[in-house]
Amino acid sequence: MSSKKKTSAKSNVPQSIDTKSLDREGQNFLAAGNYEGAIATWNRLLKVRGGMNAPINAPLLVKLAEANLLAASALPHSKRLPYLVAACHCLPNSSAMLLRLLQFCRETGNWQAALAFTQEMMQEKKHRPLFEKLSYLVLLISKGNLPKQSPFTGEDYKRVEALSLLSEKKSGKGLHLLGSLNVNEYHMLVKALFHLANKEVSEARTFLEKAAASTGDEVVVLFAQYYLAVAMIQQGQYELAENTLLPSLARMQKYPYFTNLLRHKRVAAMLADVAWHKAKSGELEKAVSLWETALVWDENNNNAAVNLNQASEILAGNYAKEGRLEKAINFWQSLRQKHPEHTGFAKNLALAYQKLERFGEAIPCWERVVETAEQALLREKDLAKSKTYLVQCCQQLALCYAAAERGADAERIYLRLLELEPHDLNHKTSLVEHYLEERQLKPAFVLLEELVNKEPGEIKHLTHMGMAYDLADNAKAAVGCWEKALSLEANAAMPFALLCQGYQYIANTAYRNDKPEEAVAFLDKLLARQPKHDYALALKGILYLKKGERSTAEKLFGEAIATKPGIPDVYLTIGRMCLEQKQSKEAEDYFARVQQLAGEKYPLHDILAKIGSLYLQQDLIAYNEKGRRSIRCQNLSACGQAYAYFEKAIAVGGYDVALSVAEFLVELNCDHLPDVAQRAHALKEQEPTPLFYMAIYYCKHHNQEKFEGVVKMAQESPDFANNKQMQELVSHISQLRQIFTLPQQK
Repeated sequence: MSSKKKTSAKSNVPQSIDTKSLDREGQNFLAAGNYEGAIATWNRLLKVRGGMNAPINAPLLVKLAEANLLAASALPHSKRLPYLVAACHCLPNSSAMLLRLLQFCRETGNWQAALAFTQEMMQEKKHRPLFEKLSYLVLLISKGNLPKQSPFTGEDYKRVEALSLLSEKKSGKGLHLLGSLNVNEYHMLVKALFHLANKEVSEARTFLEKAAASTGDEVVVLFAQYYLAVAMIQQGQYELAENTLLPSLARMQKYPYFTNLLRHKRVAAMLADVAWHKAKSGELEKAVSLWETALVWDENNNNAAVNLNQASEILAGNYAKEGRLEKAINFWQSLRQKHPEHTGFAKNLALAYQKLERFGEAIPCWERVVETAEQALLREKDLAKSKTYLVQCCQQLALCYAAAERGADAERIYLRLLELEPHDLNHKTSLVEHYLEERQLKPAFVLLEELVNKEPGEIKHLTHMGMAYDLADNAKAAVGCWEKALSLEANAAMPFALLCQGYQYIANTAYRNDKPEEAVAFLDKLLARQPKHDYALALKGILYLKKGERSTAEKLFGEAIATKPGIPDVYLTIGRMCLEQKQSKEAEDYFARVQQLAGEKYPLHDILAKIGSLYLQQDLIAYNEKGRRSIRCQNLSACGQAYAYFEKAIAVGGYDVALSVAEFLVELNCDHLPDVAQRAHALKEQEPTPLFYMAIYYCKHHNQEKFEGVVKMAQESPDFANNKQMQELVSHISQLRQIFTLPQQK
């Protein structure tokens, strides 16, 4: 052969195809949701490897069938048929595939497509007996022309003949024919269907109850339960129908016999019937659950949807009236999700959230309502009504913004309210309150001047003006506003409370600034309005004690105690004031008297610890005056007294008190902390917290030796190997070394 001929012969040899790559390519298409790509690729591979009859392609045909089914599911109903037929071509022996095709033909009424497929299979002489029977059944169901000779024999022939008689409503012949067959759940079900067709419900129930209770074919049992529920509803036994149908629903979903559209609609209709009966009986919540289940089976069941909405609204309203707001919220949330355009549900949700002080959740609901109200204002003819509604909703939204500490948003809404109703003084008052809350004093004063001028007799404006002056550190001007407000309405609660606080503040300031006459003058004003103000009486007594008028002071102290004779705080307040004035003997006298009040309500260890903290605070004041930040108190008598009281408190209260005192001393960086923490550790050696406090103290004071001693104490604590908390402490201590730049021990 010439070289030219050799070249030509070589060019006619087909190039090899990488079948594994084709298979992987199809799998990748399927995983990416490109079903058409997967089908085209695998069909090509099928052809390359010898077609449908090649044994090697059996696994590939399964994948092709799956791809066709997925493609059918992803397409509109009108375009699914070719893919269902293709899936059946791949697996003609699969009853599941054939059933999908038959269900589709039944739903669409296109029995001709099913017949065409069975005829094609018979012509190809594939599984001819199977498809002859299938073709016969399709003709029977679709009322087509049956062949002269049935492909069924024996009991199968009788069963099919009975089904034929059932479709022709010849119940007598059908029941007689079934009577000659063996008794099983299937035959009982068919007998029941004959009776139901004749409206013989009681007779049908006899067979259905037996079939439903059998342990045979689950599909037949489920059909029996389904038709038993139908019969019960026809007899008005809704409770029994519910108990029969509901437990079966989950199992029905496993079988394609129950997944066709028609069956779903019928199940939904039954559930809706039972729900309606529940609703009429006053069981609204149960009815709602049933209508929701009905819509799962048939989302287009309009009656169920309408009834569900109405019942949910009623239930939500009832629960809200009863104060069961969480349940009301659940229903309104569901309604809002289904009907996002319906702002009434959003408004109800917002109000419920507000009552529960869940302002963050109320805000988006109100925002939606306000947005809709703004749009309505633009298009509605009744502007006055639309504006009033918008104003009401904006007010609620502003309140929620303020409660959620979203000041800028609150201000924006208040300004919008002024745009809507510029002459409404209530909106300006709300804006003033917002400015005061945010400490925006300049705009607050501008609005307050306008409000006071326009409504000079309105105590609310004078009260707010006083609050503005108070925030501006002008306590006397604030008091003047509140006094004027009370001159207009003597029993006004808010200005009264604020005025008394103002008097007390000015008196305290004068006392601290060594202006006893001014302090007494304002204390007298306070006592004129609140004669039993224990703090005012005590402070006035201290001022007289400072002047050396001990008897007057004692009398005032007695009056203070008489206001709350059994309350330790009054004695502690007098004792603290005595300490501030260096009247330690008098302080100790009242501290001794307060200990006598100890009991179950006022534990002794609590009183002792409070006395200790009062002494410690005196040292803190003394050292703060010298510009120090921590209490370095070895040489101070007050700190020694404090420690003595802490020791007594620990002796009475044990570990918990010792730990509480240690925590207090940590915050103050007090030199007595190591001793108190050591006491706590001795009481509970397995607890790590006291050691942690000690480690913090030694780190702050860069005492490496003591710090490492704490580490050793932790490691030598009882059962250290099993004490995870103590092990974690040692780990934290290592971090403390880095935080306070403590050098590592060599």
